[in-house]
Amino acid sequence: MRDPSRACTDDNIPAVICLAYNGLNVAAVEPAKSPSQAPLMSLQMVDHYGALNTVVMHAEGLAKLVTMSGSLSKLEIEGLAAIISS
Repeated sequence: MRDPSRACTDDNIPAVICLAYNGLNVAAVEPAKSPSQAPLMSLQMVDHYGALNTVVMHAEGLAKLVTMSGSLSKLEIEGLAAIISS
């Protein structure tokens, strides 16, 4: 991040997204078993992604990268702005 011309490339932003949302709350991943549990509870790891915690330091870095690049609308990778804003 010392050199804004290299730090603000679209290639770095997905890496920071991964770092920002990788804290796993293990207790939340192990749901209680019950006879009425939905059969598709763990379809496509939705239960896993719902249990991810934000790593604040990296989320703040992501916000700083977007600010340094200009705005979400200036990101060139297809769908990247939508991922960040959701």
